[in-house]
Amino acid sequence: MARPVQPMVPPFVRDPREPVTGEWFPASGFERIEKPRGRYRPTAEQAAMLRRAVALTVEARKTARVDDDESRARGAGLHSLAADLRREAGDWGSCAENFVALARYHVRIGRTAAVEEYVRKALFVSEFLPRDKDRAKVHLSAALATRRIGKLAEARIIASRAKTVVGLCCDRYLAARIGRAHKSVKAALRAREDAEREARKAAPISMMAGTSLDASPLPASPDVGVKKSFAWEPVRTPVEFRIRPIVTGRRVRAGSLGYAGLQHDTGIDLLMQRPGPSGECRCWVSHRVVDGVHEFAALPNWSGRAMQAAKAMHELTKDIAGTDGPSTVVMQACSALEAFMNTVIHFIMQGDEERWKKSPVRRLISKEYKDKARVPTLKAWGIIPVALFGAEWEPDVPPQEFKMLFDLRDQLLHFKGDNEEVVGADGYASHPMAGLFDVDRLAPGPWVDKVLTRDRAGWAISVAERMIWSFRKAWIMEAARLPGNEAFAHEADDPDETFDPAEDVPDDEMLRAQNERLAEFVRRCREREGAVSGSAEILPAA
Repeated sequence: MARPVQPMVPPFVRDPREPVTGEWFPASGFERIEKPRGRYRPTAEQAAMLRRAVALTVEARKTARVDDDESRARGAGLHSLAADLRREAGDWGSCAENFVALARYHVRIGRTAAVEEYVRKALFVSEFLPRDKDRAKVHLSAALATRRIGKLAEARIIASRAKTVVGLCCDRYLAARIGRAHKSVKAALRAREDAEREARKAAPISMMAGTSLDASPLPASPDVGVKKSFAWEPVRTPVEFRIRPIVTGRRVRAGSLGYAGLQHDTGIDLLMQRPGPSGECRCWVSHRVVDGVHEFAALPNWSGRAMQAAKAMHELTKDIAGTDGPSTVVMQACSALEAFMNTVIHFIMQGDEERWKKSPVRRLISKEYKDKARVPTLKAWGIIPVALFGAEWEPDVPPQEFKMLFDLRDQLLHFKGDNEEVVGADGYASHPMAGLFDVDRLAPGPWVDKVLTRDRAGWAISVAERMIWSFRKAWIMEAARLPGNEAFAHEADDPDETFDPAEDVPDDEMLRAQNERLAEFVRRCREREGAVSGSAEILPAA
């Protein structure tokens, strides 16, 4: 005899009464979810997820029977987890059981918007149920829940659809229940319409009737011309059934919830984690749920992408003379530094109010950005780290070197006529940038050809990496002092306790893995260029 599946209830179940916002996880992008087609045949991994979903649903029923608000809320949270598992396993039809239970729970606590959303979802997934009897039951439950929140017209249409569906099966008892529900909804709707009609008849006539003021046009309602989508109408597929974030950096075991079962973090804590062997994640994704409505917010990790682009261009221009590659590397390195600091500011300003209320950094940011579209990157890098880590914070890059990088970037980005030079051995007028970078002033040619070399590109990458690593290192070392950061889990990223925050650079193994990925990227670029041009000599071999 097979042993019953254990509930495996997670230690922490989200309270469905509270919106899920402000938490993030790393992802490489999104993928489209295909609708189930034909007979459902789960894989071994999907079967494990479905067994756990059944166990969670059983536990949710038991928990919800306890006559107190907290137990009912926990039962609703378990239903949400079970629905997530069933959706990720591909058995969409079975989600109807959980959505109906969630609609009933929100009827009890008076959350009308959530009731409508879960009714929509229950009706949507009911189309994937194999038996007409089960579909009819879902429609009956949806009609009753919609009636209880006062949406009688909607309830009448759902009940009419239930009558159509139940006519396809041979269950007289269920057909009788649906018929009674349909009649009661129609009677309630008719009574309400009669009461409204009588109220309009009894309403006093306006004293302004018949006057010139009575003919004045009324302001148009904002709802005019807008057709609201209600629960009984065909609606778009819910977003969690259409797309799925591709999680990176964390294993998802069989029987888990996929992205919904991950331990989410605050955005700034994810930004401060050391990049793994595969490099920086491509974006951060926040999975938010408000009144049953799921949404995904994505914030591209442009700092990491810009650094990857700088390294790739540096490698591609290894044996190619000219200024195109080095100038691009300088731009991308500066873009990475600006994006990193702007992301820090965004996560602090959009983060938990309780976490940052005792820190002066929010007040400082608000003051600096007041009436300003942006703050210069050099200034932001000068004030934000000091506000977080104290005046003793010192980056691994000398300030003058950091400024040189942005001076070079500004000179290239805002190129003007003052870059005109006299080129010749006698009376040679050197450009200030040539003097700043200590190049041969008497060598022929303009300053850009002397400054923008491959070595200069490598220097730009080094400056950007050292600055970002200095910030992350300070965040880790100051974890106990930063607000709300006492439990910053850098130990989870280093289970063998070999990580030393005092190191200036990542370990050799990480760098080797990143270089291998970069070499593969360069190889693909060479193949693509050769295929387009018909010549393999455009990009010399590394």
